[in-house]
Amino acid sequence: MKDVIKMPATYREELYQRFVSKLPTNIVTSSASMEQIREAYDFAFNAHDGQYRKGGNHDPYITHPVDVALIVATEMRFATPPFIEAALLHDVIEDTPYTFDDVASKFGTQVAEIVEGLTKVTNHTDNMQFSDSEQKDTFKKILLSLNPTPWVIYIKLADRVHNMRTIEDMKDEQKRRKANENLVIYAPIAQQLGLYDIKNELEDLSFKHYLSNNYLSIKKSVDDSSVARDNLFADVKLTLMRILVKTPYTCRISIEKKSFYSVFQIMRRENKNFEDIDNYQAVRIIFDTDSSDTEDTIYHKHYDIYASINQLFTEKENSRRDYLKSPKSNGFKALIFSILYQEQWVEVQIITSENNLIAHKGYASDSPHRIGLSNLQLKMSGLSIEDSSDVIVSRFSNNFGHLNEPKVITYTPDSKIVELPEGASVLDFAYHIHSNLGNHCFGAIINSKTFVSREYVLKQGERVKILSSPSVKPNISWNPCLKSGHSQECLNRYLNSHACFAADYKKGEQRFNSIMMQNHCIPNNSRLFASILSYYKMSNSREFYLEVLKGDDGKVGDFIEVVKKLKQSSKYADVQNTTIYVNRRRPSIIPHPIDYKKPMTLTNDLPYIMPSCCHPIPGDDALVFTDDEGVMLVHRRDCEETKKRLATRGKEITNVVWSEGLKPALAYVNLCGVDRIGMIVDISTLLLKNNINVKQFEINANDKLFNGWLLLYVKDIDELNNIMKQLNEIEGVTKVNRINIVNGRHIAVF
Repeated sequence: MKDVIKMPATYREELYQRFVSKLPTNIVTSSASMEQIREAYDFAFNAHDGQYRKGGNHDPYITHPVDVALIVATEMRFATPPFIEAALLHDVIEDTPYTFDDVASKFGTQVAEIVEGLTKVTNHTDNMQFSDSEQKDTFKKILLSLNPTPWVIYIKLADRVHNMRTIEDMKDEQKRRKANENLVIYAPIAQQLGLYDIKNELEDLSFKHYLSNNYLSIKKSVDDSSVARDNLFADVKLTLMRILVKTPYTCRISIEKKSFYSVFQIMRRENKNFEDIDNYQAVRIIFDTDSSDTEDTIYHKHYDIYASINQLFTEKENSRRDYLKSPKSNGFKALIFSILYQEQWVEVQIITSENNLIAHKGYASDSPHRIGLSNLQLKMSGLSIEDSSDVIVSRFSNNFGHLNEPKVITYTPDSKIVELPEGASVLDFAYHIHSNLGNHCFGAIINSKTFVSREYVLKQGERVKILSSPSVKPNISWNPCLKSGHSQECLNRYLNSHACFAADYKKGEQRFNSIMMQNHCIPNNSRLFASILSYYKMSNSREFYLEVLKGDDGKVGDFIEVVKKLKQSSKYADVQNTTIYVNRRRPSIIPHPIDYKKPMTLTNDLPYIMPSCCHPIPGDDALVFTDDEGVMLVHRRDCEETKKRLATRGKEITNVVWSEGLKPALAYVNLCGVDRIGMIVDISTLLLKNNINVKQFEINANDKLFNGWLLLYVKDIDELNNIMKQLNEIEGVTKVNRINIVNGRHIAVF
């Protein structure tokens, strides 16, 4: 181990002066505030005296809480003594002999409670690395520990950001585990809180270490196109400034960029190449307001600027989104639209100086408008200690997993925006407005003329007037038409609170168990029952048992057959898709436990499953783990199932080493282009020439364009890449991508 250099006697004061020099002016000029902060600094310095950070430089440990406090004060705008003190002291209870009472007696209960809350979160996170007995429940414990004291999460996010900035000296396995926790838990929470700079930095630093090849690929695409893109946006900026100087407003323009991880998600979700993403960068017009401006005045200023631009450019149809009177759930306010410039669509955002600061750093600590925090508390309030870890993960995913999903933009009758997940229904819209409105919704009027039912799937730009009646009551049959996690929670709360549904749930459970016993096909483990719910696309047992209760004999017979089928086949892969077995038979239990401390070499004589949720093939960056009954599952590192496993049982997973001569595995390929006579023949001839076995081939043509899907058996990633390269060289083919088809959606693979 590198020798630790003893700090000079002047170090305490030098570090403190550097710290103070970076604090906001309003804090530094308050002698009372600085006295409190100095006391906390000295307490932390003494508590951590002799402790050093792990890594190559072995810096004194006190540098970590000091940097975390600066992130809290400057990058999150929590520039008040209690939060700065708590940040300075955040590791004292965990890493030193000092207790809660010691901190409370010196700095007050509020600071001590925040520090104690951070200690609980950190302990649970550490268990994800080192505890065997609590691995499965750590994800649940982390989330529940954030719930009672929500202010804890801000300092925890700052702690995470600083750790990721200094992560280089960690082992690769530790880097990937920390990075996955950030992508699954902390980055979505930062986005919900409106901390976009924190969210983007967490995502990109984590993306770099968790999926390094994908990160480098996207970074190369960005770097390769930077000159042309920078020239385009320099021209746009100059042109818009010439327009804006003629307005009565003081404006400046910045260029906003998406995080690499956001780009990666868009490319996968929408099956796009980087060059097909037209809003990687956006032009942000920032204007100053006067202290005398009312909300209406500021609103009209946005539209004055919009009009001055819009009259000179073509606006993209349905691109305008007004977040002024109906902000996003995290408080974001702006007017957004796209214009055609040099034959390219360019996104333009109009925003006030204050809202631009909020968009980057969130609301100040004393702001009454921390919408993101109240929404976070609402979403976290649905998590209960009585719920299983799987339920906790599912609910967290419902509430936070959709934040980067495609949205449908709709409007209330008075023109307020309602932003919902793509595929949302009228009922989702009603629950978004108010749970009581959703509970009594029977339909809606669309665009002031068309009546639709509550199941109607909304389209972009529609104006929705909800119709309700006190006589309408929720029931379990509503669940399939709900897309948003918030709507599902509202419905579940209603069903849980009404005794009649609780009684029906119990009757359904009794009927199901009785039928299964009579037919000798009892689901004998929780994993199998989870597969049954997944098969029927149901989110919880209550929904399933109510369906059993109201089901006729034919439906019950179907339940029996499904359970038998799942017991006989793979009850461990994604049963919503076709399961692919490498060895053409159901895998047996592995002969000995996996040693998770070293990579696992896969050979043809080992029984394992290659699930269809991600279709791994030899050569992929993949991980392996076993289910509760010892069956080995191989998933790609970027698969959602892998992320969930790492979040709940992160130590029981290891890297895959692919041996030579493995049997062919399946890969989906999407190709599109200009249709012509002989296209199918040319594709088929190429595959035959390369001795590629085809399991599925589908091609559709529309208006002289075609879109096709191939499911191919390939030896490894090199053979797949070679085939894709040759397909791309066929006349008329414009794009070839590897994809997965998950729940009917095409997800690109890189």
